[in-house]
Amino acid sequence: MTQTLFAFDIDGTLLDHKDHLIPASAKKALIELKRKGHIIGIATGRNKWQLEKVIDLSLFDFAIMCNGSFVEINGNSFISNNFPDIVISKITKILEEHNYEYLVSSKKHLYGVDLSSKKKARVIDQFDLVPPHSLHNFNLKNIFQFVVCEPIEVIQSFKSIQDDVIFHPFGKFGFDIDQIGVTKGSVLQDVVKYFNINMDNVYAFGDAANDITLIKNAGVGIALGNAIQEVKDVADYVTSHVGDNGIYNALKKFGFIR
Repeated sequence: MTQTLFAFDIDGTLLDHKDHLIPASAKKALIELKRKGHIIGIATGRNKWQLEKVIDLSLFDFAIMCNGSFVEINGNSFISNNFPDIVISKITKILEEHNYEYLVSSKKHLYGVDLSSKKKARVIDQFDLVPPHSLHNFNLKNIFQFVVCEPIEVIQSFKSIQDDVIFHPFGKFGFDIDQIGVTKGSVLQDVVKYFNINMDNVYAFGDAANDITLIKNAGVGIALGNAIQEVKDVADYVTSHVGDNGIYNALKKFGFIR
């Protein structure tokens, strides 16, 4: 048996937005992959605190978090790549000049101001997030991601810093701001090298804009049936909807489970 590495996005891929649960068939498939000696991991925009709310991390060999800015392998820090202070200043200046609502992420927690606002509440409810801490308890250092709770049209306000950051929309009502060159796909290569796996034996699953590099860089990229078209366009295979046994059906299709 050839050992294979699997990387799974969480929201909309392993986790069904309708009930914020991982389908039983997907859980069964993950356990079967581990039993057979394969390497399984997570690749998500969530930080560790938010990730632990929805999955048992002990099942996984690695976790790519904050869209690649923070990575753990077997529970130990592997990559830690926070924003430089100068870029933080540029981003926050624009956010505050336009009075945009946003959250910031450390390795483990989310922070924000006026946490009762409707725009932030929509993001928190959409992804069933653990309520953020007050930003007043966290100075603007060691930031791994910005979560902007505004319509994606406001991205144009950030043109002056487009060489420093990358934007990952998660719907029309918000987007993540991440460091340029730091993506799920870029750090996947580092993880694959660590485990000494040939990229041809790497399967990645995703559904959203922040999964495009993950799907493209993997040996086999699989889009969920509910994925945005841009993900489907770069995928090698499109499976069924997350809530229609999408993970299970794809793994069965490729012969990894029965």
